[in-house]
Amino acid sequence: MLLRNCIRGCAGGLLVFALALGSAGCTPDTPDTPESPLTPTPSVTSPTASPTTFVPYGLLLPGAAREALAVLQAQAGNAPILQVTVRAEQASLTYLNTKTEEATTLVWEDGKWWEKDSGVLYVEQATFHLSDFNLEDVGAMFAAAATISGSSADQQLQINEYNEGRVLMTVTTSPESVTVFFRPDATLIRGLDFIVKADVAEALRDTCNDVAVIAVGLGQQGFWADVRRDTDTIERFIRPAGLPTYSSLRNQSSNLTAFDPAVIDPAVVASLLNRLPALVADNPQATIEFTADTRDGVPVPKLYFTLGFTTLVYDLAGNPV
Repeated sequence: MLLRNCIRGCAGGLLVFALALGSAGCTPDTPDTPESPLTPTPSVTSPTASPTTFVPYGLLLPGAAREALAVLQAQAGNAPILQVTVRAEQASLTYLNTKTEEATTLVWEDGKWWEKDSGVLYVEQATFHLSDFNLEDVGAMFAAAATISGSSADQQLQINEYNEGRVLMTVTTSPESVTVFFRPDATLIRGLDFIVKADVAEALRDTCNDVAVIAVGLGQQGFWADVRRDTDTIERFIRPAGLPTYSSLRNQSSNLTAFDPAVIDPAVVASLLNRLPALVADNPQATIEFTADTRDGVPVPKLYFTLGFTTLVYDLAGNPV
C-alpha cells in the first residue's frame, strides 16, 4: 500500500520513484541520497523548521490531512488560524500574523509547501487551532457528505467561522451541490425532524448548551432557546431543521425565571408536536409552534402549543393544564 501511494503521488519521474522504493524498505543500486520529496520544501523563507513526519500523498488517507496541516501550522509558528481547506491532494492554511494583523496563506501539495496570495482579509473573524478539530479521517467525512449531498465532484473541506464566533467544518462540491456541516469532533450535523424524540433531544443540546434558559421553543426558523446575558440583553440560539445552530442578540428585558433545560422531556415534546395538529378541529393544517417558559410566575415551566388562534397548555409530563 505504501509503495502504491508513493508511486501514485510522485508523478515526477525516476528519481522520485527510487526514493519511494527506498522509503518502502528497498535498497537503491546507487548510494546517492538526495533530499526526499516527502520532506516539505519551502519556496519562501520560513522562521520555523519543517517537521520530518511522513505525509502520505493522498490526503484522504486516515491521518494524512492532519499531518500535512501540521506541517503548515509549524511553518506558521503555531499562529491563530483563520481558515483551512483540504482537497484530495492539496491542503491550505490561512493564519493570522498577530504583529501585522494580516492574513497569510500556506499551501501543501506533493510533499512541498509554499506561500500563496489568497486575498483573505482579516476582519476580526474567529480564529482557531488544529487541535480544536478532528481531522483524522477526511476521507470518511467526504464519503458521508457525498451520501447526503448526492455528489462527490471536487469535494473540499473548509474550516472557518460560521456565525458569531462559531467555527465549523463544511464539505462542499464543485459544481456546487448541498453544503454538509460537521461539528469540530467530525460528527455530522444532520437534518432534524422535530416530531422525533431523538431529534428534539439533539435540538435541545444544540441550542441550550447546558446552560439555564428563560425559554425554549419551536418556530418558523427552527428550534430555539433564549438565554439572558444581562438585565437588558437576551441571546437566542436557533437550530434550523437542516442547518447548524446560530445565534443573535436582542435588547430586551425579561422577568421570566430561568430554568434547567434538562427538565424538558424530548419524548413529551415530540409526541405533542406530532399529535396536536389533528386534535384542533377548526384548523388541523395550521403550523404548530411550541414554547416552554415560566410566564405563569411559577419556577417550573409549562409547555404551550399554538395552532392558529388556539393555544393548548401542558405540564412537563404532557398532561393538559
